[in-house]
Amino acid sequence: MNDRGSVRPTLGIPPRPELSVPVLSKRTATPAEPSGISEAEGKLVAYRQVVESRDELIREASAQGVSEARIAKLTGHSRNTVRSILGSAASP
Repeated sequence: MNDRGSVRPTLGIPPRPELSVPVLSKRTATPAEPSGISEAEGKLVAYRQVVESRDELIREASAQGVSEARIAKLTGHSRNTVRSILGSAASP
């Protein structure tokens, strides 16, 4: 019994299906064009494309000798964000 007088369930009891958390599927491919999708989804696709081009610009600037601190200042992103982009492999 616990402090409230109730008995805790043992580990041998199977979980109740209605309380289980669904497993998230793996990332799906992003459509090349926002055709046949909602306006909000189209905006998200456009945003992803901007982020990918941003990452390319940051990598290019670093390759040309611009420091992480200077890139962060010019882009308005944190140094941790810049460092993360530079530390990651080429665009996913």
